[in-house]
Amino acid sequence: CVCVCMGTFDTSHLTASTGPHGPISDTHIHTPSPHRTHTTRTTLEPEVYPRANNEVYLCGAPDDAPLPEDPLDIHPTEDKCRQLQHVAHKLSSALSTAPLVSMDCCYLPCSSDGMPVVGQVGGVNNVYMAAGHSCWGILNAPATGVGMADLIVTGKSDTVDLTHFAPTRFK
Repeated sequence: CVCVCMGTFDTSHLTASTGPHGPISDTHIHTPSPHRTHTTRTTLEPEVYPRANNEVYLCGAPDDAPLPEDPLDIHPTEDKCRQLQHVAHKLSSALSTAPLVSMDCCYLPCSSDGMPVVGQVGGVNNVYMAAGHSCWGILNAPATGVGMADLIVTGKSDTVDLTHFAPTRFK
C-alpha cells in the first residue's frame, strides 16, 4: 500500500489516474513576519495573528509563480511582502512602526474545487492520496489520518465520510 501525502508535490506521478492535470494545484503565498501569508490566488485577504512574544504574523498575498522542482528554489517576492506590510500599516497604527523581521513564502496544496483530495486513487490498486487541504492541513490531519487508516485497513471509513473527497471526482 502507498499513501501519497506530500502537499503541492503530490500530483506529478498521479496525473494518469486522477485526470489531465492531477487533483492538486499550488498557490504561491508570501509571509513577511511579523507579517505573513495565505489566501486564494487572485485576492488579497490578509489574516493577522498576534503572538505572545509581541510579534504579528500576517499572511495573504498569493500569486501564480510556478511550483519549482526543488523546494530549495522557493523564494518570496519582495513586492508581495511589501504589499502585505502596507496593509498591516493601514490595519493598525502599532504595526505601522513595527520592524519587518522576515519575509517568507510557501505553496498551499489546493484542489480545483477547494476540497481536500482523500481516498483511493482510481484505477490503481493499493494507492491512496491525502492532500489538498490548503492551509487547513494541520488542523484536519487527525480526522484525515483516522479516515485513511480505516479506508486502507477495512476498505471503508466508518469514522469519517470520505466520499466527497475521493480523488476519482476529477476524472
